Amino acid sequence: MADQEDQNAQAQAQGDEAAQSAPEPPKEKAKPIPPVALDRYSIHPSLPIAELSTPSAKAYVAEDKRNTERKLFALVCPPFLGARTGVMDVLKGANIRGSMNLVEWGTVFWPPISQRTVIVIYERPGGGRLLDHLGQINQHEWVRKIIEPLCHGLMELSSRGVTHRQIRPSNLYFLDGSMDRLVLGDCTCVPSGYDQPILFETLERGAAPPQGRGAGDIADDMYALGVSIMFAIAGGNPVPHLRTDDDILYAKMVDGSYATLVGQEAVPVNMVECLRGLLSDDERERWSLEQLDLWINGRRLTPIQKKAAPKAKRYIDYAGREHFNTRTLALAVTRMPSQVDKLVKDDMLETWLKRDLEDSDLAARASNAIHMAQNQAGDKDVMAARIGIVLDPSLPIRYKDVWCMPDGFGTTLAHSILHKGNANNPIELVTRGLPRAWFDAQDLYNPVHVALEKNFDQLQDFVQQRKIGYGVERVLYETNPTIACQSPLILEEYVTTIKELMPALERVSAKIDKKKKPIDRHIVAFIAARLNQNIDPHLKSVGDEREDIATLGMISLLALVQWRTKAGTLMAFTSWVGAHMGPAIKAYHSKSIREELEKEVPKLIRKGNLADLFNLLDNPEQRAQDQMEFDEARKEFEDAEIEVKDIEGNEKSMQKNSSRMGEQAAAMTSIVISLLIITVTFFGKLW
Repeated sequence: MADQEDQNAQAQAQGDEAAQSAPEPPKEKAKPIPPVALDRYSIHPSLPIAELSTPSAKAYVAEDKRNTERKLFALVCPPFLGARTGVMDVLKGANIRGSMNLVEWGTVFWPPISQRTVIVIYERPGGGRLLDHLGQINQHEWVRKIIEPLCHGLMELSSRGVTHRQIRPSNLYFLDGSMDRLVLGDCTCVPSGYDQPILFETLERGAAPPQGRGAGDIADDMYALGVSIMFAIAGGNPVPHLRTDDDILYAKMVDGSYATLVGQEAVPVNMVECLRGLLSDDERERWSLEQLDLWINGRRLTPIQKKAAPKAKRYIDYAGREHFNTRTLALAVTRMPSQVDKLVKDDMLETWLKRDLEDSDLAARASNAIHMAQNQAGDKDVMAARIGIVLDPSLPIRYKDVWCMPDGFGTTLAHSILHKGNANNPIELVTRGLPRAWFDAQDLYNPVHVALEKNFDQLQDFVQQRKIGYGVERVLYETNPTIACQSPLILEEYVTTIKELMPALERVSAKIDKKKKPIDRHIVAFIAARLNQNIDPHLKSVGDEREDIATLGMISLLALVQWRTKAGTLMAFTSWVGAHMGPAIKAYHSKSIREELEKEVPKLIRKGNLADLFNLLDNPEQRAQDQMEFDEARKEFEDAEIEVKDIEGNEKSMQKNSSRMGEQAAAMTSIVISLLIITVTFFGKLW
């Protein structure tokens, strides 16, 4: 029996081996996707380039049809984020020293995602990433090969009003194998700071999620440059022991960025001054480009490194962590608002600030914030947000799951709408007055903050108006100038500018169900935010409850856009709009006019001009004549009705008089007959 089992096992093993060695049937190869054209360039979806891809944008081989020897590559921007198209315009063809050359960009249909999106084409660097060559550059050449070219690149960008906000070793490239020319990588495909690891962000912006970090400025680039230099010195990540983002944040808050990043690393003496200047946590003391350039050219500076946050005599416990300073406490409070009552009870927070931190002014501001929050129904989330702002005004505004710097609110709102399906929490952040609280808490005047504060006041006005053209949709496009219109009608068309709107509507008109209205809340809000013209009268008409007025408002608004953007003839779209003219035509009282309009509309549709359609339906003279004739007809009807009533009244009066006369005649007749009878009787007796 055992021998039989061995034989069976051996036979099975041989069968398995034979099955494994047998040739597999050939797999059907996926058909390669044909190249996508962008002007004179071809992008190959079937030829990705992993080493040139960024965390959010994939890289592909690109080709110049006029010069096939030219080395190019393309980055495909994610359609759900607003690409920095304004920066693309600035950098296109600029040939900036210290930065990759941006050759072309545009919006095209990208087959792998089945929709249109932005693609940007660069000259391809041939020397690899700095990240891949860490430790291979002699320390005596760090200044010449790393710091100097990046400083020059940032100077060129800054002179053009551009911040990079994506500086990290994985986004810095050598142009060739000699590693003599280091350049800045892409900074246009995603919002500022979106792809940055938290280590390369300042403490303030790093405390916000990627979508809430905001545009930032050159000071943020200088900080990221300092961290990148520290990577080169350490030959890699200088803080591998800090495994999570929270570890990094708390370390920076407690010890400061310089101490956290440098740690026990053996930093060359000549680099200490540079790192202290670039990694200063105080933006006012952080080195500028001019100071870095002076240092490169031999002038020695002595930056004052900001001290760590003041430390209390005793800690305060919150959310399972001991806090000796207000920065870590501010972070913890807004992360765990459910426990905020603990701080408020028996004035625990105020007492700690006064006695252990010895800051009576801060204690008074905290008390005021608590009272203001209590006036807002005592909401724990609002109270935690206001307390967090007072404890550390430099950190992002933090409310529920919405954490953002003021200039990062737009991207935060877009992320909430596109990824979570609603904008409740970002909008509540505005309506609860938290941005104003943040601005009021800042101790230094900043003109950028003044402009942002005015913007938030305007956003609050938009939120309070619920009609079409306003509301959340208007806020979305006002705060995200490069985001695509999110209307389901044209979402796949990736419309980011007002000039792209009408051609996109023309394209979708050929395949859409004409029963759908040609506008919606997103399209109207997009127009209002992008047209750069006051269109409040149009919005009032479009939002009118009377269907005929709303229809005319729609045509008027779309005709204005067609004219302002010089969109040309729009046959298909005009036909789509023409299918919804019923209410405007029915508004005329005259049957003959309605019949005449119904005959003329198809003729004008074939011209493809919405203004002609509007002028036909809203002809002031014809409308006035129609109204006058209607009023006259109504007056004649009313007069006739009165006359009929008078006649009916007279007839009743005559009938009443006739009855009365008949009664009187009958009475007289009766009397006469009675007299006759009496007379005959009397004379009969006599005779």
